[in-house]
Amino acid sequence: MSIILLTNGSDEAHALAHRMRSVGPGLSRVIATEPEPHTAGPIGRFARGTIDWLRMKKVRLDPKVRVALDTEARLRRKAWGELHASHLMTGVRHPLAGVEYTHVSDMNSKEVVDLLERERPELLLVYGTKILREPVLRTARRGVLNAHCSILPEYRGVRSEFWQCHDEAYDHVGITIHLVDIGVDTGMLLFQHRTEIGSGPDPFNLRTRNTLAVIEHYPAVAKAFLAGEILPVPQPQGLTRTFRGTDITLERKVALYGRLAARM
Repeated sequence: MSIILLTNGSDEAHALAHRMRSVGPGLSRVIATEPEPHTAGPIGRFARGTIDWLRMKKVRLDPKVRVALDTEARLRRKAWGELHASHLMTGVRHPLAGVEYTHVSDMNSKEVVDLLERERPELLLVYGTKILREPVLRTARRGVLNAHCSILPEYRGVRSEFWQCHDEAYDHVGITIHLVDIGVDTGMLLFQHRTEIGSGPDPFNLRTRNTLAVIEHYPAVAKAFLAGEILPVPQPQGLTRTFRGTDITLERKVALYGRLAARM
């Protein structure tokens, strides 16, 4: 049975591949985009503001901006350490025997579509990619699954944890595993898990907890879906909009991380 993971080059993606092989339905191939410097993977991409911070250190900043960006960078480093301290991340860089690895620059490229059309996978598993287009989606015989870091239908799109902290909407923190359709995080639901927010939630520690929850639960959900033990259900109507990375402006960062800095 051909099961292919479409993902990125992050440590989290390697950990998920290992767990898919050990407790999930197995893997025949991993197709991964090359990591972007400083920004690969869910935790790293979530911290593009750190690059802004490094660049802006050379100019005179408003004190409120400097405090916010310093706080963002500090919280990111702390969450990165907590992620890699988890037992789920142990040994993730060891290659998986019997699994083909393909590295690409664009997951929607003709190269990827041609490869998938040749292999006709039973299932595509998605983790940490950009939005996939229909030519990729239609190659899977049984379906395409994705893990999203929010309790859908709320907080579709990217960097859900930022917006949940910004809005203090912690009842929506968690993960959803769902079927992928041509919308953005709009596919039918398979599994949801609420994440403990702890006593001092911030966007990075919530992303770490969600990432570990995905690594823990995604393989079993994929296996149960293939066995027919989980039936997809439609999403209810959501209240929040779909977020883009560009929606996180410097002004919004200052508002959130300034508030978090005052708490620390």
